[in-house]
Amino acid sequence: MGRRNVTLTVDEELLQAARIVAAREGRSLSDLLREQLRFLVDERGLRLRALSEIEDLIDHPAGRAGMQLPRREELHER
Repeated sequence: MGRRNVTLTVDEELLQAARIVAAREGRSLSDLLREQLRFLVDERGLRLRALSEIEDLIDHPAGRAGMQLPRREELHER
């Protein structure tokens, strides 16, 4: 997959702090930002998939698992 240049506008203080972090880690600022952007995208993707699965379970509680939900009497047997 190819790479593209982007223009990003950030506060000067944030940029300076990011440069310091990158330098301490022996990395370029581009590498640091690329890694954080990938993390953000992956994390949000995981959350969206989990939310979708939760919504599906709410809409179809016993649906895809193929199991039958217990009856009320079975839940409250003593």
